[in-house]
Amino acid sequence: MASQTSILKLALIDGSDFISPTPFNANFTALDRLGKDYVTECDTNGSWWYRKWASGLAECGIQHHNCGTITTNKSWGANLVYADVWEIGSYPFTFSSPPTIVVSQDGPTNYYSLHTLSPSSSPSSIGPTVSAVEPYTRTISGIYMSCYAVGRCN
Repeated sequence: MASQTSILKLALIDGSDFISPTPFNANFTALDRLGKDYVTECDTNGSWWYRKWASGLAECGIQHHNCGTITTNKSWGANLVYADVWEIGSYPFTFSSPPTIVVSQDGPTNYYSLHTLSPSSSPSSIGPTVSAVEPYTRTISGIYMSCYAVGRCN
């Protein structure tokens, strides 16, 4: 193991180093000295992508989920109707507390508003239900949405 990266001077691992954790630990120690946060785990789980950071921050998302066709016909107060569009389901890991969630509409632009309702049980491990809300009943096709959640991980 004689080689190093040019900027951070991290040890490059060759075949003989795979039996020892020493070079890996030395590289993590060098990264920690920089005082910067870094990704410790990055993967996919079903439709989710996710990243976990050394600081304990965790983020995950689903991009361009096909929600199909919906009909907004459930009453919400005196002047609005809604339809449940997407039950996001379980996150790929459990957050320490309910995460901050952003849900966006990817299309079509049909002038409805999005409303999220967190589950009454396990909001740290199960995502919200997303509804389309608008003033009149109609059928909307080709709905795509994305979800991003960020918080602290256990």
